[in-house]
Amino acid sequence: MNKCFRVLLPVLLIAVSGACTGRLLPFEETPAADRGKYAVIVTVAPGDTLEALARAHLKDPGRAWQIAAYNNISGIVPGQQLVIPLRPTPPGGLQTSGYQTVPVLVYDRQAQAATGRGSPPATQFEHHLQHLTSKGFTTLSLDDFHAFRAFKSQLPP
Repeated sequence: MNKCFRVLLPVLLIAVSGACTGRLLPFEETPAADRGKYAVIVTVAPGDTLEALARAHLKDPGRAWQIAAYNNISGIVPGQQLVIPLRPTPPGGLQTSGYQTVPVLVYDRQAQAATGRGSPPATQFEHHLQHLTSKGFTTLSLDDFHAFRAFKSQLPP
């Protein structure tokens, strides 16, 4: 019993000191102090990336562009404060200067069967996508497009 007590005493002391200081025991991350209904303000920590912040706060690392666009930045540094919009800004691409348009290109095999024209060969299609990407266009899923049209999501400029 005495030998068992000698082994358990240090373990008990470590556990108690960890509970008092909070340093030895893992802690649950607290929500950001500056979180509101429409945005959260974060301070960039070492090792943070725009993708990691988008994953943590927007549940999608692919929305890193949204954080960058809102803060008018291309990169982040530790200690920097960022505003992460939690709602689309501007909703539906509406602004006082106009509205955001979304060009839609359809490559459909059905059109080829009906008209004799339609989808290009796969190599030409890939070339078209590379050209559009080089000009700043982004591809979207139909779900993203429908969410944008319903004012539930924001699209890249």
